[in-house]
Amino acid sequence: NFFKRTHNISFMQKINERVFFKSEPLFRNNGNMVFLYVDDLSKKAKVHLECVDKEGKSIWKNSDEILQELKQNNNDRLSFEYRHNNEFLTISLWGAKRKTHCFDLKTGKLLWSYNPEK
Repeated sequence: NFFKRTHNISFMQKINERVFFKSEPLFRNNGNMVFLYVDDLSKKAKVHLECVDKEGKSIWKNSDEILQELKQNNNDRLSFEYRHNNEFLTISLWGAKRKTHCFDLKTGKLLWSYNPEK
């Protein structure tokens, strides 16, 4: 906890017996937690967007290839910004190649993507 607070690095989150590396809690939705995390601490770890209940059981999980862009940076955190309204979640990539993706919060499915370069 000291390292996390002083260096602003989130290595993992544990919910019951499940461990979520580099977890970025986004918000609570109807008592469930929606967050992003990676499989492990390797450079090849896959990024997941997941909604879990209080016991750590998965409500839905999305591992689309577009989520993998969130970890393409040089620091220890996933890079993005987000907004939600309890129905939809939009995640935007930071930087010059700004992309935005919208997800349905009931299913976790990608609804649309926007890239100003296309």
